[in-house]
Amino acid sequence: MTTGVRRRMGVEERRQQLIGVALELFSQRSPDDVSIDEIASAAGISRPLVYHYFPGKLSLYEAALKRAADDLAGRFVEPREGPLGVRLLRVMRRFFDFVDEHGPG
Repeated sequence: MTTGVRRRMGVEERRQQLIGVALELFSQRSPDDVSIDEIASAAGISRPLVYHYFPGKLSLYEAALKRAADDLAGRFVEPREGPLGVRLLRVMRRFFDFVDEHGPG
């Protein structure tokens, strides 16, 4: 029988994990309705460790928004050649994929 050995995450890896967890929770409910305790629990860490990476929920929310905005902006990059209608449809499809992935939050 093998036992699972947990690997300690690096600073940036943990930070990105917290942003991802927060983004998922914020996409389901208003940031006001999501607690740091919930974020910590979903990430499998303690509340104080969340505060080690982010001074508060607002800064974590801002980081999550930035990731979502960067993701959305990346979806609008489109080559300038080809028929305009085809390019527009591709961009619209990417936008709606983004909305589906990130929920109403």
